[in-house]
Amino acid sequence: MWYDRPTLIDNWDQKTNYVAFLDENGDTDLKYIMKMIKMGKEIDDNSRYFNLTSVLADIRVVPSLEEAFTELKLKYWHNGYYTYSDNITRRVCLHSNEIRKQKGPFSKNAINQNDFFADLNEMMLKLPISLSSCFIDKKRLYDVYCSKILQSPYDIAITFILERLVCYQLSEQDRICIILESRGKDEDRAVLSRILSMMQLGTYYVSSKQFRKIEGVYFNPKRTPDNKKSYFGLEIADLCAYPIFKYCKYGVKDPAFELIESKIYGYPNYSGYGLKKFPK
Repeated sequence: MWYDRPTLIDNWDQKTNYVAFLDENGDTDLKYIMKMIKMGKEIDDNSRYFNLTSVLADIRVVPSLEEAFTELKLKYWHNGYYTYSDNITRRVCLHSNEIRKQKGPFSKNAINQNDFFADLNEMMLKLPISLSSCFIDKKRLYDVYCSKILQSPYDIAITFILERLVCYQLSEQDRICIILESRGKDEDRAVLSRILSMMQLGTYYVSSKQFRKIEGVYFNPKRTPDNKKSYFGLEIADLCAYPIFKYCKYGVKDPAFELIESKIYGYPNYSGYGLKKFPK
């Protein structure tokens, strides 16, 4: 069962009426931050921040989300596949990093980029989803809490996100399935343990009863091992997570962020609600 160990899922329990896909940017390492502070050295900006983003969707719209992603891939790649530089043919995965760097299937030699970006932007704008996100400044986290830090940045972020999901984005009758991008066996076990703890004990602000709206927690890669399928929900989370991360890091709303801004829970007053920066 899903609560015994990190488990992959292809079809979530239809008894749930919502599903949330989660993806991250940055890393959760605090050791580097503490080391640089103790040595009085400047912290690499690329290692300072961590962000976790949730994409909430009504189960009834999930087929249309999958259809939109499939149609886009079929339009630009033969059967939705691409042969990479290692000569392995894989299902195209809409990965934010590859798209930004115009690598592989997103290179100028592979597609008409102007048409692709126009279609991608239109699709993202129309997605019927609700977003929540937590952005953590690890240096400020250490400065404010020092030795009192008892949780990893990932645990802090997922606690904020799940509290908002079960208390504000879902009604009392709603039930939800959580799908996270797998990060490794040990990391996934730690995350599952944290979520199970919330479901059993609650948190300082939210009772365990609220967390029992969660009826499944699963860990999927972005692609299946045979490279024939990608998990569109995690692709959506990936495409939404980076613009939010970039906005929180630099304070600038780029076009990719503007496409999804209205989908952040609490819009236009999402600060502290759908978008939580920690510490303040």
